[in-house]
Amino acid sequence: MVQVNWKRLAEPHPLFKPFVPTDLNDIGFYKKLVVFKKNLLTKYLYVSDEFRNIQYIEKVLSRYILSGGKHILYEIGDFGGIAGFVDILPGFKCDAIMKLWDRDIWGLDCIKAYKKLLDIVMDEFRLKRIGTSTADEKIVRMAKMAGFVEEGTQKCGFMWKGKPMDYMLLGYYKEG
Repeated sequence: MVQVNWKRLAEPHPLFKPFVPTDLNDIGFYKKLVVFKKNLLTKYLYVSDEFRNIQYIEKVLSRYILSGGKHILYEIGDFGGIAGFVDILPGFKCDAIMKLWDRDIWGLDCIKAYKKLLDIVMDEFRLKRIGTSTADEKIVRMAKMAGFVEEGTQKCGFMWKGKPMDYMLLGYYKEG
Protein backbone atom coordinates (compact mmCIF):
# COMPACT_ATOMS: atom_id res chain seq x y z
CA MET A 1 0.00 0.00 0.00
CA VAL A 2 1.31 3.43 -0.98
CA GLN A 3 1.38 6.03 1.82
CA VAL A 4 0.48 9.44 0.39
CA ASN A 5 1.43 12.80 1.89
CA TRP A 6 -1.85 14.62 1.19
CA LYS A 7 -0.51 17.89 2.66
CA ARG A 8 2.28 17.91 0.07
CA LEU A 9 -0.29 17.30 -2.68
CA ALA A 10 -2.53 20.08 -1.30
CA GLU A 11 0.28 22.67 -1.46
CA PRO A 12 2.52 21.70 -4.39
CA HIS A 13 3.27 25.22 -5.65
CA PRO A 14 1.64 28.67 -5.26
CA LEU A 15 0.41 28.49 -8.89
CA PHE A 16 -1.59 25.30 -8.19
CA LYS A 17 -4.31 24.88 -5.57
CA PRO A 18 -6.73 21.97 -5.19
CA PHE A 19 -9.96 22.37 -7.15
CA VAL A 20 -12.44 21.04 -4.62
CA PRO A 21 -15.44 22.56 -2.87
CA THR A 22 -14.53 23.75 0.63
CA ASP A 23 -18.08 23.02 1.75
CA LEU A 24 -21.36 21.95 0.16
CA ASN A 25 -22.54 25.58 -0.08
CA ASP A 26 -19.39 26.90 -1.78
CA ILE A 27 -21.04 29.10 -4.45
CA GLY A 28 -17.66 30.32 -5.73
CA PHE A 29 -16.59 26.76 -6.50
CA TYR A 30 -19.82 26.01 -8.36
CA LYS A 31 -19.48 29.20 -10.42
CA LYS A 32 -15.99 28.06 -11.41
CA LEU A 33 -17.37 24.63 -12.24
CA VAL A 34 -19.87 26.24 -14.64
CA VAL A 35 -17.01 28.11 -16.36
CA PHE A 36 -14.99 24.89 -16.58
CA LYS A 37 -17.92 23.02 -18.15
CA LYS A 38 -18.49 25.84 -20.65
CA ASN A 39 -14.82 25.79 -21.63
CA LEU A 40 -14.91 22.02 -22.12
CA LEU A 41 -17.91 22.43 -24.39
CA THR A 42 -16.60 25.34 -26.46
CA LYS A 43 -12.80 25.72 -26.38
CA TYR A 44 -10.85 24.56 -29.42
CA LEU A 45 -9.69 20.94 -29.14
CA TYR A 46 -10.60 20.58 -25.45
CA VAL A 47 -13.01 17.66 -26.01
CA SER A 48 -13.66 15.46 -29.06
CA ASP A 49 -17.07 15.72 -30.76
CA GLU A 50 -18.38 12.41 -29.43
CA PHE A 51 -17.93 13.57 -25.83
CA ARG A 52 -18.77 17.26 -26.19
CA ASN A 53 -22.21 17.30 -24.59
CA ILE A 54 -23.22 18.60 -21.18
CA GLN A 55 -24.49 15.25 -19.84
CA TYR A 56 -21.19 13.49 -20.53
CA ILE A 57 -19.07 16.36 -19.21
CA GLU A 58 -21.13 16.63 -15.99
CA LYS A 59 -20.81 12.88 -15.40
CA VAL A 60 -17.04 12.90 -15.88
CA LEU A 61 -16.49 15.99 -13.72
CA SER A 62 -18.67 14.58 -10.97
CA ARG A 63 -16.57 11.41 -11.00
CA TYR A 64 -13.33 13.42 -10.90
CA ILE A 65 -14.42 15.71 -8.07
CA LEU A 66 -16.17 13.14 -5.85
CA SER A 67 -13.64 10.32 -6.22
CA GLY A 68 -11.87 10.44 -2.88
CA GLY A 69 -8.31 10.49 -4.22
CA LYS A 70 -8.51 8.50 -7.43
CA HIS A 71 -8.53 11.84 -9.29
CA ILE A 72 -6.95 15.15 -8.27
CA LEU A 73 -7.75 18.47 -9.93
CA TYR A 74 -5.90 21.77 -9.42
CA GLU A 75 -6.93 25.31 -10.21
CA ILE A 76 -4.15 27.13 -12.06
CA GLY A 77 -3.51 30.69 -10.90
CA ASP A 78 -6.67 32.71 -10.34
CA PHE A 79 -8.79 30.11 -12.10
CA GLY A 80 -6.98 30.52 -15.39
CA GLY A 81 -7.15 26.80 -16.05
CA ILE A 82 -7.26 23.30 -14.60
CA ALA A 83 -4.54 20.70 -14.23
CA GLY A 84 -5.48 17.23 -13.13
CA PHE A 85 -4.37 13.69 -12.54
CA VAL A 86 -7.06 11.11 -13.21
CA ASP A 87 -7.47 7.37 -12.90
CA ILE A 88 -4.57 7.21 -10.46
CA LEU A 89 -3.33 3.67 -9.87
CA PRO A 90 -0.77 3.99 -7.02
CA GLY A 91 2.47 2.23 -7.79
CA PHE A 92 1.71 2.22 -11.51
CA LYS A 93 0.26 5.10 -13.56
CA CYS A 94 -2.27 7.86 -14.11
CA ASP A 95 -3.37 10.26 -16.84
CA ALA A 96 -2.84 14.01 -16.82
CA ILE A 97 -5.17 16.71 -18.09
CA MET A 98 -4.38 20.39 -18.51
CA LYS A 99 -6.77 23.03 -19.77
CA LEU A 100 -5.33 26.54 -19.78
CA TRP A 101 -7.71 29.30 -20.86
CA ASP A 102 -5.90 32.33 -19.41
CA ARG A 103 -3.00 32.95 -21.80
CA ASP A 104 -1.35 35.29 -19.27
CA ILE A 105 -0.48 32.28 -17.09
CA TRP A 106 1.41 30.56 -19.89
CA GLY A 107 5.19 30.89 -19.68
CA LEU A 108 8.37 29.37 -18.34
CA ASP A 109 7.27 29.82 -14.72
CA CYS A 110 4.08 27.84 -15.41
CA ILE A 111 6.06 25.05 -17.11
CA LYS A 112 8.53 24.83 -14.20
CA ALA A 113 5.67 24.76 -11.67
CA TYR A 114 3.85 22.09 -13.69
CA LYS A 115 7.00 19.94 -13.87
CA LYS A 116 7.34 20.25 -10.09
CA LEU A 117 3.70 19.18 -9.73
CA LEU A 118 4.30 16.19 -12.03
CA ASP A 119 7.26 15.11 -9.89
CA ILE A 120 5.29 15.47 -6.65
CA VAL A 121 2.44 13.32 -8.02
CA MET A 122 4.95 10.76 -9.32
CA ASP A 123 6.67 10.62 -5.91
CA GLU A 124 3.59 10.54 -3.72
CA PHE A 125 1.82 7.81 -5.68
CA ARG A 126 5.07 5.96 -6.60
CA LEU A 127 4.09 6.16 -10.28
CA LYS A 128 6.05 4.73 -13.18
CA ARG A 129 4.20 6.76 -15.83
CA ILE A 130 1.90 9.73 -16.32
CA GLY A 131 0.19 9.72 -19.71
CA THR A 132 -1.63 12.40 -21.63
CA SER A 133 -3.07 12.87 -25.08
CA THR A 134 -4.14 15.78 -27.24
CA ALA A 135 -4.97 16.85 -30.78
CA ASP A 136 -3.48 20.30 -30.13
CA GLU A 137 0.11 20.81 -31.35
CA LYS A 138 0.56 23.74 -28.92
CA ILE A 139 -0.21 21.45 -26.00
CA VAL A 140 2.22 18.85 -27.36
CA ARG A 141 4.98 21.50 -27.35
CA MET A 142 4.06 22.59 -23.81
CA ALA A 143 3.97 18.97 -22.58
CA LYS A 144 7.40 18.30 -24.09
CA MET A 145 8.79 21.38 -22.33
CA ALA A 146 7.48 19.92 -19.05
CA GLY A 147 9.24 16.60 -19.72
CA PHE A 148 6.68 14.49 -21.57
CA VAL A 149 7.90 12.44 -24.53
CA GLU A 150 5.86 11.75 -27.63
CA GLU A 151 4.89 8.08 -27.77
CA GLY A 152 2.83 7.92 -30.92
CA THR A 153 -0.13 9.17 -32.88
CA GLN A 154 -3.63 7.85 -33.31
CA LYS A 155 -4.49 8.76 -36.89
CA CYS A 156 -7.93 10.39 -36.99
CA GLY A 157 -8.34 9.67 -33.25
CA PHE A 158 -10.01 13.01 -32.43
CA MET A 159 -12.94 14.78 -34.06
CA TRP A 160 -13.43 18.56 -34.01
CA LYS A 161 -16.65 19.89 -35.57
CA GLY A 162 -16.85 16.87 -37.84
CA LYS A 163 -13.21 17.02 -38.97
CA PRO A 164 -11.01 14.04 -38.02
CA MET A 165 -7.67 15.00 -36.48
CA ASP A 166 -4.62 13.10 -35.31
CA TYR A 167 -4.38 12.48 -31.57
CA MET A 168 -0.90 12.55 -30.05
CA LEU A 169 -0.03 10.28 -27.13
CA LEU A 170 2.62 11.40 -24.63
CA GLY A 171 4.20 9.94 -21.50
CA TYR A 172 6.11 11.33 -18.53
CA TYR A 173 8.63 9.09 -16.79
CA LYS A 174 10.67 9.84 -13.72
CA GLU A 175 14.37 9.87 -14.39
CA GLY A 176 16.51 7.37 -12.54
